[in-house]
Amino acid sequence: MNQDELIVAVAEDYYLNKESFATISKKYNLSRYLINKYLNDGIQSGLVRIEIQSNSNRNQQLEQLLSAQFPGVQFTIIKDAADGIESMHRLAENSANIAQQLIQTRKPKILGLAWGESIYNLIDNFNNIPLRDTYFIQFIGENMKYHSTVGSTRMVEKAATKFSCEFRTLPAPLYILDDQTRQGLALEPATQSTLAMGADMGMLITGLGTLKSLESIEPWHANLTAIIPASDLPNVAGLIYGRPYDINGQFLNVAHDKAFGLSLETIMQVPTRFCFVRGKFKSLATIGALKGKLVTDIVFSESLAYRILDDLKTL
Repeated sequence: MNQDELIVAVAEDYYLNKESFATISKKYNLSRYLINKYLNDGIQSGLVRIEIQSNSNRNQQLEQLLSAQFPGVQFTIIKDAADGIESMHRLAENSANIAQQLIQTRKPKILGLAWGESIYNLIDNFNNIPLRDTYFIQFIGENMKYHSTVGSTRMVEKAATKFSCEFRTLPAPLYILDDQTRQGLALEPATQSTLAMGADMGMLITGLGTLKSLESIEPWHANLTAIIPASDLPNVAGLIYGRPYDINGQFLNVAHDKAFGLSLETIMQVPTRFCFVRGKFKSLATIGALKGKLVTDIVFSESLAYRILDDLKTL
């Protein structure tokens, strides 16, 4: 490796992997003087940037309250700003910082992306930091929301551009009603390689949907009861990974799942399932996702947190 690559490697081992000077010295055959010099050179040249994340924008009291209600989920609650626009900007910026920290510390080689305005907004706030040997992949089909900047194919390409890494798409619609067609498409070379790669995802990033968001897309609105049986529609609290779930986080259409992409079993085995909830009116959808432990890490606003705590009193 050249000197710049060596500086980055040494900095990653020291700052992110918490390796000692002795370990780094042995690994790269460097003296302690050179290790210290490379760390300083990296900061001065801009190859290495150290950020101290302030907790001033976080409501840690609410985080503790929700952690007690939903153990096993890592909460980040962002304080609301004086106006709505600034609140949304603060939420997106802090969510991107949290997600990026998870990416840099847990180093997933395969990182799955869902779609939606929340994810698009999150990607916009990522820093341009190169990731080596990393793939962003589309693990569920496209939502068919045309004339929009938030299509799923654009998501993985946009994220890969931010991190100077590779991406893989899944060229298929989110829902395929005919079982034989759906099963056959999964075996096609254009989709099979992406699905196989997705089975090794170390992290995924998702938002939460609602029944209204599904109904807003014409193909799914016209075929809603073929996707979700009419008897289940009143019980839908939210949608995640393209699947509807109830207020207790139980998926409603397991027996007749029409979603194309990775199976729920595979998705739920992903060790880091990061969720960014952008809207302040998704209280029931968030409660269901938390009750079902559908995500491992979640970021949302202070106003949504208060709504959740209020709604929990009546459930």
